[in-house]
Amino acid sequence: MQREEKNLEACVDTLLQRISEIKMSMQNLLRKMDLDPEIQWPSVLDSYALLSGQLNQLLKVLKNEKTPLLRNYVTLPLKLSQEPDESLMMTTEGRVKTFSHDLVPDLLRTKPDLDVEQKQNQLETRAASIPHDTAQKQINTLNKIVNNIVETVESSKNEWDSETSSRTNAPITHSTADFHSLLKAVYYGVGIKPGQPPPPGARAGGPPSQQTPSGRVSRLK
Repeated sequence: MQREEKNLEACVDTLLQRISEIKMSMQNLLRKMDLDPEIQWPSVLDSYALLSGQLNQLLKVLKNEKTPLLRNYVTLPLKLSQEPDESLMMTTEGRVKTFSHDLVPDLLRTKPDLDVEQKQNQLETRAASIPHDTAQKQINTLNKIVNNIVETVESSKNEWDSETSSRTNAPITHSTADFHSLLKAVYYGVGIKPGQPPPPGARAGGPPSQQTPSGRVSRLK
């Protein structure tokens, strides 16, 4: 009996440690999402991967052969009080202040609410009424649809990545400096040379003249 109690105590301590790690990871994720408005999706995926690994570790502890079946143990409240309990507040980080008659039924509940339990029973009854062959066909159809969706998403992602890489590696066909120089020339006349004066003997607005071999100037018609 003493050995069983020690085993149970060690199991509970391990579970509390795993749950504390999961709680800390969830708090870090929520804090990251609240404080960083420009959070990147890969960072969120890393947090989810960490939570998934911690949950798997918790399930391994529960499924371990050395872990006693917790469902065989009953938790009984030894003392109920309406007065605030400092140790309880410290253990629950301020979430539970009193161990009163109103809170104990919810805190020590081992079954869901009646409405939830009824809906669960209805779903289980409906699932049991479906023939095995029909259920297997539906599962295969669903898996096929999901695989097609995954292939479509991966194909679109590969195309998008290839287009992005091709745009990045494309040769540069423009010059930013020339563009700014052109704007300055158009708006402010920067870099534009003044016009050349007309040749001597030419009248403003008249047609150009041409010199003949004899030295006379004749006007073009």
